[in-house]
Formats: sequence, C-alpha cells, structure tokens
Amino acid sequence: MNAFIVECIKANKEIYNYINQELTAEDFQYHGSLGEGGDKSLNMDLKAESIFIKYLSSFGNIYSEEIGYIKTNNKNQKNNTIIIDPLDGSNNFASSHPYYGTSVALECDGKVIIGIVCNLINGSIIIRDENNILNRYDLDANLLKSENFEYSQSKIGIFERSYAYPNLCLKLHDNKLKFNSYTLI
Repeated sequence: MNAFIVECIKANKEIYNYINQELTAEDFQYHGSLGEGGDKSLNMDLKAESIFIKYLSSFGNIYSEEIGYIKTNNKNQKNNTIIIDPLDGSNNFASSHPYYGTSVALECDGKVIIGIVCNLINGSIIIRDENNILNRYDLDANLLKSENFEYSQSKIGIFERSYAYPNLCLKLHDNKLKFNSYTLI
C-alpha cells in the first residue's frame, strides 16, 4: 500500500475517533465565513481539514472545499494536488443525519490517480486507483476486499442545490432519471 493511502487512512481514523470520542457542541457551530465551496463551514469541517493537512501536506499542494488552495512548498511533489472535502455532508452531520464522510482525491499532472471516500458512520474506506482497482479497507488499514471492474453506467449521483436549477430538474425528469433533493431548514 502506498504511503499516501496509509496517511489518508490515518487521517480518516483520527477524524472518526474525534467524532466518536471527543465531539463537542462547538463542533456543530458555523465558523462564520463562507468556505471555498460557497457554504458556511462548520467548526468540524475546519477540524477535519486541519487533520488532513497534517497527514497529507507532504504529498503535494492541497485544495480544500473549506479554505481553498494551500501551497505546501513541497518541491518533490510540485505536480501533485490533493483535493479534499474534509467533511462531505456537513449539513447531514449537523442535523445528525447519519450520511456523511470524507472525500479525497490525489491528482498528478492533471490526472486523478487515487480517489478515497470514508464513511464516517461505519468507518469503511473505499479507494479507487488509476487502474480501476477498487479496494475496501477498515480504519486499521486492513484490506477487506479488492476488485477490478469497470462501471458501465453510474447508478447514483448527488445533485446539491437542485432548487436553483429548475430547468435541469425538468430535463432529468423528462429523461426518467431519478434524483433526490433535500431542503435544509
């Protein structure tokens, strides 16, 4: 297993342990400023982001949904960019809706070579590499399953802020494509 994956698993484990053992009411509060993705960042978003930066900054520059581009000055990895959503599903987290995690991608020379998603509810990690190998790990980096297969057609997509795109919603409906939309209160 390469070093980037090992460090990403360590970061996810620290975030998972924090959420399950050290979480405070303050973590559910909004930071007050808009993140790079256009939403307000929770304190937990920023906590998770700092954990990822600690573990992954030696592998290249980082682009985070929360604070944007972070130049790490790592000359050996100057062609790498790590793209993170440190708490993917922040509003689900804040609403105690058990559907949130982390998302990380490693891009080298403009091509994504590794994608990593961690389910922070059950601690499972799914990693897809540039060879289309899909590996499932637990938070102790134990390989649970490895598969090599192609998806001919994705079965699910996430459509955030669908209310802002009524014409696109109509096109999806006209083409008999299912989608879910959530309203945050």
